[in-house]
Amino acid sequence: MNARARSLAENLLILALALVLSAVLAEMGLRLFHPVYEYAAEFQYDPSSTRIWRNHPGGVEQRRHPDTGASHWLIHNNLGSHQHRDLSEQQLADGINVAFFGDSFTENRRLPSPHSFTELLDYLLNLHARSFNVLNFGVDGYGTDQGYLAYEELRQSVPMDWVFYLMVDNDLENVRRNELFFVDDHGGLIRNPARPTPWYIRIAARLHLTYLLYDVRGRLDPSRRGLGSDRALLHEEYTYYSWKKRFRAARRQPEEDRDPPSPNRATPEDAALVMWRLLDEWQLAVDSSAAHFVVVGVPREQEHELLPVIAERHETLDLFELFRSQLDDYEYRDVSFENDAHWNERGNMLAAIVIYRFLEERMGLDPITEMELRQAVSDYYAAFPESWQPDPEFPPASSDPIARQVIRNRYTELEAP
Repeated sequence: MNARARSLAENLLILALALVLSAVLAEMGLRLFHPVYEYAAEFQYDPSSTRIWRNHPGGVEQRRHPDTGASHWLIHNNLGSHQHRDLSEQQLADGINVAFFGDSFTENRRLPSPHSFTELLDYLLNLHARSFNVLNFGVDGYGTDQGYLAYEELRQSVPMDWVFYLMVDNDLENVRRNELFFVDDHGGLIRNPARPTPWYIRIAARLHLTYLLYDVRGRLDPSRRGLGSDRALLHEEYTYYSWKKRFRAARRQPEEDRDPPSPNRATPEDAALVMWRLLDEWQLAVDSSAAHFVVVGVPREQEHELLPVIAERHETLDLFELFRSQLDDYEYRDVSFENDAHWNERGNMLAAIVIYRFLEERMGLDPITEMELRQAVSDYYAAFPESWQPDPEFPPASSDPIARQVIRNRYTELEAP
């Protein structure tokens, strides 16, 4: 090797070492002084051969509130759902089970579990002299495809009387990126295997620096709506999805007729067809169990615009319209975090109230008055006085400490003392 080549090699080695050292220092600095990415980097999950990943049953973490910074427990129960109470086979067999599937809007990892709409809804339904179990099977980053697969797996062991799919507009993009399904020339829905995540992606997904880069990319590219809007509280999906799509080839044809593998074979039109077929299959599966299937749109205008088309084939519930009936001059920012694009405590409270009224009517439950409903809401939140409370227009909570403790015990059963 001549002197010039040796010098070049030495310079490249020095540059590589400097870049590695800089990356290590940046990673350490983010972890110690600006740990806003810890949620995504430390996310616990179980790899799934069918739906890429799923929540780890019995997982225990801590999470910070996007606005206040206060920490709260993040526990997944024996069913792998974000609920701080286990559900036995006997409870499920004896009760009326209302199950929710969806993504981060459903799972509500950003809030203490009792502030999730599913828990308040559970409390309101159980005011009647019947046993209800509201089940939260939402998983951050899920689209229609993974939600449907979760239902298919869980229905083998969990009886469900009502199945709600909480739809978000980016679910279609998730379907396109995942390519877990495609529609053949005859309109049939064909399933692709979920490929295991490469080891280097697993490593990258644990680095805070990875999420910083995605955050910067999102802020610089307005077309990637939503990536930079969460003040760096990015979902793990933006590592797993965006990296994996470069390494996963679409399997859309028989092996002998297949073109050489190429990423991003699925188009938005392909994904739309898949989504329609998934909803049809989901409806058929729920119907075969003599249950009810409802597609719910989160309370934003973009989902409100999509629901009329879905309503041609499926029962829907438009939270945007229902929230407008509850709040004057309603805008989504009225019910979302200041530093995150998801709905906040108030949004979850309103969702529980309007879904309760929907189920009250559809199940033929004895209706309670608006004042009784508001009193029940106040009593529920009074069991958690250290966190968010409803607006002053709600009546004062009853002063029964035993009743409050009963509520608290039910909805925080698994929390550490």
